[in-house]
Amino acid sequence: MPQNQKKKKRAKGSTSFKKKFVEADNNFNQEYAYVLKELGNYRFIIEIVSNSREIIADIKGSAKKQYWVKVGNLVLIEPIDGSSSEKYTIKVVYTSSEEKRLKKNGNLKKNIINNKSNNDNDDINIGNEINIKNNNDTILDENFINDICNIDI
Repeated sequence: MPQNQKKKKRAKGSTSFKKKFVEADNNFNQEYAYVLKELGNYRFIIEIVSNSREIIADIKGSAKKQYWVKVGNLVLIEPIDGSSSEKYTIKVVYTSSEEKRLKKNGNLKKNIINNKSNNDNDDINIGNEINIKNNNDTILDENFINDICNIDI
């Protein structure tokens, strides 16, 4: 290598590319879905928009590093074996602006609102009130509580 040759500087971290906008293709049985819950190991519980069915989907291969999937994101899914089975893979994760674009074009007809909460901590006894089966019905029975706690008031 010649000694008088200058070193060329290269840009750091400037790998900018335009994300290609992808729509569902019926030939590959692709569908839109919302992410409900993260299971770990790149697996998610998702709800399909067209029929409100909950299934498990995962991210394969190089897409693991490309997409950052969060609960509530709109995703494009495809059956793994090509047919309509229970094994799905996530192909594309849409941003909020792309989701608005799909709704405007009419491709995304139904909007699912995620109000499901998995809080099972509503059955905790506090003071003299007892919650039964996550309802707001309360029982105020001091004798019952005293029998359980063996405390005299």
